[in-house]
Amino acid sequence: MTRIGRVVYSIILALMAVPVAAQTGAGNYPTKPVRFICPFPPGGLNDLLARYFAQRLTDAFGQQVFVDNRGGAAGIIGAEAGARAAPDGYTITMANLSMLTINPSLYAKLPYDSMRDFAHVIELAESINLLLVHPSLPVKSVKELIALGKARPGALNFGSPGIGTPGHLATELMNTMAGIRMYHVPYKGSGAGIPALISGESQVYIEPVATVIQHVQSGRTRALAVTSARRAATLPALPTVAESLPGYEFTSWYGILMPAATPRPLVLRVNEAINRVLAQAEVKDYLEKQAMVPLGGVPETFTARIKNEMVRWGKVVKDTGAKAE
Repeated sequence: MTRIGRVVYSIILALMAVPVAAQTGAGNYPTKPVRFICPFPPGGLNDLLARYFAQRLTDAFGQQVFVDNRGGAAGIIGAEAGARAAPDGYTITMANLSMLTINPSLYAKLPYDSMRDFAHVIELAESINLLLVHPSLPVKSVKELIALGKARPGALNFGSPGIGTPGHLATELMNTMAGIRMYHVPYKGSGAGIPALISGESQVYIEPVATVIQHVQSGRTRALAVTSARRAATLPALPTVAESLPGYEFTSWYGILMPAATPRPLVLRVNEAINRVLAQAEVKDYLEKQAMVPLGGVPETFTARIKNEMVRWGKVVKDTGAKAE
């Protein structure tokens, strides 16, 4: 193609793009309220983040962004609702590592595909998690917990927000690496799981700092360690699990999805808005107080993370023998 031909071709493409942009409404989007699906019940960090960012996006968009909790089945119910929503930009979905990267290996059949059915809009944040025990359990360190687990095989239990949730798989990973066997007690979200730990119904629990720190400070539960590779700046006195169990590492992360067929200009509009929100000093301060790290970035970075972690957690599911009961 000649230089003149290339110029003419570029002009034609640009003219063709004009009605597409008008059709998607990217220029003045949104013009009506936006639904924000949270595939998890109220009371956990997914819900806390969804409500916080819904308010921030309401301010950014000048339109109401409202949270629609669709909890159940380790995020499957809400994820399907998000994937099947109209791709018009008026439904966004909260995502975490369990629904996107653990469920595909844990369940033989899912009503959604993590790669095919979603536009991966943006990574929101990572959270630091705590390894917790009920105060009645006679352990004050990871080493003592492992020793007790070996001395009483099958006698200990651990709770989680549900089968296939990050807390479930993170504890199964610890079981396997430590050579112990605590049996799993799944609950319907952190809103039910945390009270069960506080009451002593469950003995061990892994949960983000943000939703349990007040219970640690009050003495209603005991924190043994953080699950990240390094000690947390906000909790420097707490060791890592890896200091007693070399190689162990677990970090939760959260992101935003839209239906796969959503026009690219709308995906980028939401991505841009959230990047601006994450850059705000008060948002950074809020996340830091929740022991979280803001992420942001382009959609392609989020897609790459999902691909990589599907491989990682697929191996964990296989190695631990975890099953969706």
